[in-house]
Amino acid sequence: MQASSTSNVGFGRARLAIALALVITAPVYLSMAPGPELRYSEPMSADDDVELKMYTLYLASQNSSAGGDGYITTKVPESGGQDSASALDNEVEFRSGDMLSSLVAHGRPQHGGGSSSYYLPLDLFLRATGPSGSTVDWTITLKAGGSQVGTASWDTEACTTSFTNSCSFDHEEFDIDMGQDQSFTVAKDERIEITVSAEMSGCDGGSFPSGSSCEAEVAWNEIDDENNRFSQLEVEANAISNSLVLLQREGAELAEGAELDWYPNDILSERAMQFTFDVKSAFGRFDIESTRLIMRDSDGVYRVDHIINEDDEDIEDTSQGIFGEYFWTYPSGLPAGEYSVELEITDIQGNAFLIDHDPVEMHQWGVSINHRLNRLTEYVAPGETTAIPLQLVHKGDSTKSMQVELEVLTNLGSSWLLEFDSPGGYTLNAGGDILNPILTLTAPDDLTGTPDGIEIRAVAEAEVESVLQVVDQHILQIDLEKIDVYQPPEVSVWNEDHDVQMANSTRPDDFDQSAPRYVEFDQFTPFLLEIFNTGFDADTFRIDVLRRAKSIIQIYDNDTGERILEDEGDGTFHTALLERHSTQVLLFNIKPSSDRDDPDIGEIEVEVISDGNSSLRAIVNFTIQRTYGIHAEVSHDCDGSPLGHMQVSLCSPGSGNAVVDMRVRITNSMTGGESATWWRIQNPASLEENTDRDPAYGQWQFLILDEDGDAVPRVSLGPGDFTEVFVTVTLTSQVIAGNHTVYLRIIEDTTDDDASYFDLPMVFEVEADEPNLEIVQVSPNRQLLPGESYSIQLKVKNNGNGPLTVLLDAEVEQSGWSIDVEGPSGSPLIELEAFEEATFTLDVAIPESANNGEQVPVVVTATPFDTEQSWPDEYTATTT
Repeated sequence: MQASSTSNVGFGRARLAIALALVITAPVYLSMAPGPELRYSEPMSADDDVELKMYTLYLASQNSSAGGDGYITTKVPESGGQDSASALDNEVEFRSGDMLSSLVAHGRPQHGGGSSSYYLPLDLFLRATGPSGSTVDWTITLKAGGSQVGTASWDTEACTTSFTNSCSFDHEEFDIDMGQDQSFTVAKDERIEITVSAEMSGCDGGSFPSGSSCEAEVAWNEIDDENNRFSQLEVEANAISNSLVLLQREGAELAEGAELDWYPNDILSERAMQFTFDVKSAFGRFDIESTRLIMRDSDGVYRVDHIINEDDEDIEDTSQGIFGEYFWTYPSGLPAGEYSVELEITDIQGNAFLIDHDPVEMHQWGVSINHRLNRLTEYVAPGETTAIPLQLVHKGDSTKSMQVELEVLTNLGSSWLLEFDSPGGYTLNAGGDILNPILTLTAPDDLTGTPDGIEIRAVAEAEVESVLQVVDQHILQIDLEKIDVYQPPEVSVWNEDHDVQMANSTRPDDFDQSAPRYVEFDQFTPFLLEIFNTGFDADTFRIDVLRRAKSIIQIYDNDTGERILEDEGDGTFHTALLERHSTQVLLFNIKPSSDRDDPDIGEIEVEVISDGNSSLRAIVNFTIQRTYGIHAEVSHDCDGSPLGHMQVSLCSPGSGNAVVDMRVRITNSMTGGESATWWRIQNPASLEENTDRDPAYGQWQFLILDEDGDAVPRVSLGPGDFTEVFVTVTLTSQVIAGNHTVYLRIIEDTTDDDASYFDLPMVFEVEADEPNLEIVQVSPNRQLLPGESYSIQLKVKNNGNGPLTVLLDAEVEQSGWSIDVEGPSGSPLIELEAFEEATFTLDVAIPESANNGEQVPVVVTATPFDTEQSWPDEYTATTT
């Protein structure tokens, strides 16, 4: 091929043969406005649905993540100046970033639209210099996804420098011949690559003795002395084709698809629209300039015209694209008809794309039937009547009237009585009208065979072109639950702010009933007692405090503030009448014992009894701890929830003595006074409340430090102040399996006998070790005589931290010898507590035939025994 060129304005032509595959993109409609530097091209579309845009792919400065010598991008190079590199006997490589979605790139038809061959325009700034008569052979390779798509080569004479010719970079145009293939595909996570290399001849004998004076270079990025021309590749494509927009109900997931049916006068919650979108360019987020959401009504009026940006609450703008939801609740009374939804995306090269949505219908006719109280379940009881409050909504056009009939589709049987409050039907005069029908169900005495739910249908009729016809219908499903007239109440205990639940009669295992709830000395501490009537009929309830930890209890109606006194007859607190499925909240005040010798920690147990049926009752339990203006709590420990209960094996999994770390918050809970109080933090190892229960706790090591690692013997706190200390506990080597509660005492630093204090329980859960048994011989070895019997004393030691049942046994292989093992009670089965040992007897009978000096081995074993678990042989202790 021949090519001609002149400095900066010349051009060359090359053709590239490429094997390509056609891939059809998603439907996106666009228009094209060619730039000033484009060569002739005709608008193209991949098929009847997709119109393509022209992309200029610039060769810009290197991008570190893409690699290569230069970067292929849709962004115009605007900084960094000119880059250049030698292509002589070397490849200069340009790479795009990984595609975020597949990209189908199209070429242009040769010689008008009727041609069956295609090409891609490639512009390069090249320079080849050498002695007179030297030539250069340029080779260009285009790749997609690492596979070679095609190559082009071009031979031309090199430029010879002189005083009048500086041989600057020339602008060369290549028409890359694609043959019969119209397009090629760059798959997701793959990239476009262009390599340029050169070989030169005739270079010897130049200006440098015995060396080559040739050079072949490529220039890119901001070309010197060029304002509007770049090294670039032009393709027809649609990088936005994988973007989408969906109109959905509020809260819907993307996989649920679009919601196309809407009603102009629906209830408010059903008029909330969620526009879900995912905007991405195959080239990257940088390629997207703006995104605009548009919805037009049937008259072409814009109902939504919103520029999507990162300030929108539910929008995420990331390196991968823009995605999220935009919410809009439309006003009632919109015109009926077909609505259009579009997402207009503009890229950095000014290409505008419209992502279309299926047509949305704002219906002229529409009726809905709902439960007026939004209940999903109604309750029926033997021989009782259930009134179901309903709601009828005319959600269609404001100018249309409808007649609505209601019917129960579920067959309940002839023993049931079903009635609507208007058997003749209901009239909805215009869109937005709401009526409140009532369906009453009277149940038989025998509820056998009652279905799990009922279906209620609303059928709307209206005149359409003077003909009465059914225009819409809607079915409401309601679950039915059979209950007795009276039921056990559901009782729960809350803190005063009603945001922390402490106990619930229906879910007792969900709460730690032993967790202390603080009650201040000589004061009433408020809690909330919540009673829910689960029965079918209204009921009153009696509150009986079964355990009160010597505290004084006062109960008030939380709504009225009226105190409820204990009934003189039965000693319980009586509530007011509570309607079915209603809740009453009572103020439950606790004043702890004023006798400081009484335990600080105690259990409160409350029983709530149905007056309608006294056999129906519920119980809640929780624990209180008396405080004296100070309290402490574990704010962080080594194994998480529940705080203050630490599983030692998780906190200290290694060998050696276990070490457990925690952080303790100490709070001055006084409400009065201004001066600070000094509080002493007592070492748990010296606290009698600990050592009286287990002297071993006195051998544990406790370090109490501040955030700087200094010891904290005491702290100063004013009313409402708090501080945190760091506690490290090192356990002894032998700790019995189970829960060990050790108290950390914070006590007022005073000489008064009635000093204020608080004992913080710290629970250490120690798991049982694997069995660790040992047998030790107690009796010394001695000579045995034939025909005699002897008793040998041995000990079995349980070196583990949990109790074990041990099976003792002995074996001898010598014929005629007799052996027997007896534990302390005469049985070979013995019980050993943790770290305990027991003496047992081995009885040996020697036969008359035994030889003097003969040594006979006797094997004695101690095996851990459990009816529910077997242990490997390695856990059996053996001695001979």
